[in-house]
Amino acid sequence: MKKTKTINLSPDSIEATKKTQVRLRLCPDSIDDYARDMSNGAIFPPIVVFAQKGTERYILADGFHRLSAAIRLKKKEVEVEVCDGGPDDALRYALSA
Repeated sequence: MKKTKTINLSPDSIEATKKTQVRLRLCPDSIDDYARDMSNGAIFPPIVVFAQKGTERYILADGFHRLSAAIRLKKKEVEVEVCDGGPDDALRYALSA
């Protein structure tokens, strides 16, 4: 996995798919806590996404709870670490996170 850069993206442009969500389910309490902390100015690590070369497709690999909290808060942008690769690479990363 080659990490390419850290950028800001609209939460709507990130594909949060069950194919790369390795947890049984998201924890609503964690999303509530993250949303509260975000609204109070807490800094979170960047969400990790994989971008297929030559596309504008960003596949979420790590940060499902953080992304859900940002969406709940209607944030216009979130910080993401963009890695090269497609859905299989995103899944491998998710399994190792």
